[in-house]
Amino acid sequence: MVYGSRSPAQALGLPFLSPYLQSIGSDYRHGANYATLASTVLLPNTSLFVTGISPFSLAIQINQMKEFKAKVHEFHSARKQGSTPLPSPDIFGKSLYTFYIGQNDFTSNLAAIGIGGVKQYLPQVAAQIAGSIKELYALGGRAFLVLNLAPIGCYPAFLVQLHHNTSDIDAFGCLISYNNAVVDYNNMLKKALSQTRMELPKASLIYVDIHAILLELFQHPVSHGI
Repeated sequence: MVYGSRSPAQALGLPFLSPYLQSIGSDYRHGANYATLASTVLLPNTSLFVTGISPFSLAIQINQMKEFKAKVHEFHSARKQGSTPLPSPDIFGKSLYTFYIGQNDFTSNLAAIGIGGVKQYLPQVAAQIAGSIKELYALGGRAFLVLNLAPIGCYPAFLVQLHHNTSDIDAFGCLISYNNAVVDYNNMLKKALSQTRMELPKASLIYVDIHAILLELFQHPVSHGI
């Protein structure tokens, strides 16, 4: 998403967040980015060299955040002088924790076990995200932004790579069974987050329906200048 030629962060006058694993030249005063390419919610049961899935699952990313928080508190407790690329210790209670993860849990095993096999563990994915929010809440986090899954049945890569019947293609050229499975997962996630919101009274938990936005673009691209 861009505003003119700028991203939302740039439009708000904020810099892009430095990756947590890139310690040299990083500036964490506005936050840190724990995301990695091809990461999953659930712990992967295979090697990066076999499937291309990142070993840095959501649980690992949460642990990295805990480690970072401890280092920040340690630094400020020592009352070290001079400039620092680290944030103030109170940033953790004022930060927006953003989750956009889960697609690789859905897509990485499609070729091996099919859509039916993938659907069996999607409830675990939704539950793990909700559990991670509770864990961050216990650490002082209060504001959370969670994006649901995009309509992957419209992605050209899957239309080309995965075996399918023409009867499984809708009027817009998207795979019906895959998009239906995504909708089922998104409903699970929304329900899990609604329950989590009730359990965490001081939390601000926002569910972002990126699926509806992207589906509209896939189905009516000309209307949006594409």
